[in-house]
Amino acid sequence: MSFEHGLQPSDVLTNQELMSTFKCAMVGGMRYSHRTNALVLSSDHTKSLYDDR
Repeated sequence: MSFEHGLQPSDVLTNQELMSTFKCAMVGGMRYSHRTNALVLSSDHTKSLYDDR
């Protein structure tokens, strides 16, 4: 099964666009969608909680 999302690596999505595209929950850094069989990882670089290391 293939899921065509049409996104590019540099795309920036709002939370609403993320939920709409992947049919996932509205909160969390790791969101699994049973409907699209996707694991969505998100981070907010305006907060130091998710600094890349």
